[in-house]
Amino acid sequence: MRRAGATFERPTIETLIASGANAPLYRESGDLEAATKTIIETVKPAVGAAQYSKTSAFGLVGLIALSADARFTLYHIAAQLVVTIDNLATSPVLNYALVCVQDDVDHTVLSGSWNSTGQKIVAIDMNAASIPVVFALLKGGVHRNWYVLLDCANGDVVVSECRINYGVGRVNDTAYYGADYVWKYACGDCKLSMRGIIHARIGVGSGNARAVLVSPATGTAISSEQEADIPANTGAAAASAWNMTTAPVRELIVKDSIALKVGGCTVATDVWAAQTLGFVIKRD
Repeated sequence: MRRAGATFERPTIETLIASGANAPLYRESGDLEAATKTIIETVKPAVGAAQYSKTSAFGLVGLIALSADARFTLYHIAAQLVVTIDNLATSPVLNYALVCVQDDVDHTVLSGSWNSTGQKIVAIDMNAASIPVVFALLKGGVHRNWYVLLDCANGDVVVSECRINYGVGRVNDTAYYGADYVWKYACGDCKLSMRGIIHARIGVGSGNARAVLVSPATGTAISSEQEADIPANTGAAAASAWNMTTAPVRELIVKDSIALKVGGCTVATDVWAAQTLGFVIKRD
């Protein structure tokens, strides 16, 4: 019963959502090769002559609002390149480079060579220490130009697939990632009343993907759920490949901040990706 003259303060409710379709945190180019292509270049081409590129509407738009919030810190962006080689012909290898914005050491995300046919997948975990220039460019969420540069010794290698995938996530070949976070949100002391994460494993491995919210101040898990197997997928994510993790209804105590840890992939080139992040916090 309310005592006469008593006053009550309403709790403060805050919602943070980075949503998939209109504000993606992860982008997939789809197959950039409509048929097959013979790589005639015998030296690495300039970006203006790149065999494949993705140069419009390919930003992590979901990060724009988040990056403007000083309480939000992003630690990891994963990138993956998929190329299928049909025929090496007389060339011993196919050389590749995935670059962002321009071709130099600071903007090269992946590079190397392949010496056999079949689908090839390479991936990298970008952070402030690994590929720092590109990481700094991408975490603001604006559109960036990506280029795939290929060359071979005799100009006769045939390819039939090329995909560029990147976004908030981690390259992961282990079951769990200790205290290394994908992102952290300095929300202060509060109660977590709901959270949702739509996430997937992009790659050819098997096993479950796990997303766990933790409290860095205490080192304990706030909420976790082991997902069912997510289908292997190296192309555009089918609806069945994205899995929704939701929180228990009960309120969960948060000390100082919320952080996200991920894991569960079994192949080193698999990527754990977050398509949508959302949580509701309450302060009494």
